[in-house]
Amino acid sequence: MSNENSTLILIGAIVIGVILYNLYMSLSLPAGIVLIIFISVSTIIGLVYFWENHSKPGREKKKTLQKLKQLPKSLLLQSKDSVYMGEDKYLNAKIYLPDHIRSRHVHILGATGSGKTESVILNFLKQDVKRGLGSIILDAKGDNSFIDFLNSWVPLDRLKVFDLGSGQSLTYNPLEVGSPLEAAQRLFSSLVWSEEYYKSKALSTLQRLFERHHKLNGENPKLTDLNNYLDDPETFAASITSEKYPKKMAEKDFSELSGLRDQIRSLCIGHLESSLSPNGNSDMDFSQAKEGAVLYFRLQSLMSPQLVTILGRLIINQLNYLAGTAHRENKANEAKLIPTYLDEFASFACPEFADLISKARSAGMALHFSHQSIGDLAEVSKGFLNRITDNSATKIVLRINDPDSADFFARSFGTELYQKVTQRITNTEEIDLAEVVGEGSQREAHQFRASPDLLKTLPTGVGAVLIAHGEDTETGASSVFKVSFPRLQWSPMSP
Repeated sequence: MSNENSTLILIGAIVIGVILYNLYMSLSLPAGIVLIIFISVSTIIGLVYFWENHSKPGREKKKTLQKLKQLPKSLLLQSKDSVYMGEDKYLNAKIYLPDHIRSRHVHILGATGSGKTESVILNFLKQDVKRGLGSIILDAKGDNSFIDFLNSWVPLDRLKVFDLGSGQSLTYNPLEVGSPLEAAQRLFSSLVWSEEYYKSKALSTLQRLFERHHKLNGENPKLTDLNNYLDDPETFAASITSEKYPKKMAEKDFSELSGLRDQIRSLCIGHLESSLSPNGNSDMDFSQAKEGAVLYFRLQSLMSPQLVTILGRLIINQLNYLAGTAHRENKANEAKLIPTYLDEFASFACPEFADLISKARSAGMALHFSHQSIGDLAEVSKGFLNRITDNSATKIVLRINDPDSADFFARSFGTELYQKVTQRITNTEEIDLAEVVGEGSQREAHQFRASPDLLKTLPTGVGAVLIAHGEDTETGASSVFKVSFPRLQWSPMSP
């Protein structure tokens, strides 16, 4: 028993004695009754003390209270600048994610059906809408459930939808902002290349076409303009020939641009001609998100995987351009929070996303990106996975089927110290019949804060969450929770 506890018990006994003595003197109670009361009260206090300090439930409760005291208050208290994540299964406490941590990005991982979209993204988005925040959403799956949710929760005047599969979609011109060379580079980086030689040819061609078109028209070309320039050798040569680039060279290079032509043409087929190359300004204007608009890009990867890859990368590259502009102009302090969601983003992951995640905060963009396993991203570029993981302050891992992903994120969450107790048992072949002989040892050891086995067996809608809050606490600058995310409400509550 500690000195502190002994002192408290002694003080308690003295207080009880004084109270009973006063009762005895003022009410003239028999001494026997006073003694019985004293013994009864002391016994109850002793039992309560024993339960709290020696019983397993009591010890667990004490540990829980100690852990709660070690956590930053901002993770436990609701505020106007936070979102509710869910309830911690061990601490029995509500967990919140403050905007200042959220702005350092949220990495969401989980197998199909684990709850990435419904349990995390849509629940966060619902709270954003209620707070009046605008957002930008890239949805590679394009399920009806997502658009149904938006139609239920987002006021009509705030919702802007680009639907890759619909001829009635709002328009989006991915090339209208930036200088000619910047826009040409964004398009080039978004396309898919198999051979380095043709890749370099395509870049120089795009740069010439953009510069020439901008010089003649005062604006960047649309995708349909590029498609027309690349239609045949004569048209191409006429549109690009200069003193430094004679007609014969242009006609020769045209034969080596089939990959570029095919990809540009795929973005101009059918209704895409009008939705991606509008005559006027784009309906999908990213600056509208600052004013509370919800911009939803429904990409539907099952419809055309390569098309979704190209368009998704175009959007990422435009976000990267906007973030880079804000970063150069040092506008981070005045930027309003813009939650930006990339659901199943492995379909359009590209090296430029690693640049975006390091600059997005300057433009107010809080990135929330989800995918299924580390294998989705490992081959994007060297170090890509580590870079985006290191730049995400919050990691939410729902059930994982892939063992490599479980091991990777268990290591990312780190380890903690615990007291490992061992005991000797009788030598027996049947472990169930073994008996403890009384000798043992206790030592400090390390264990995963979220073990691979835990990550592989999480129920749907429950996730291991790492929040790097950056505060100096006894457990370090990050905290780990097992969060049960709330069940999604599919329509607004009636007033």
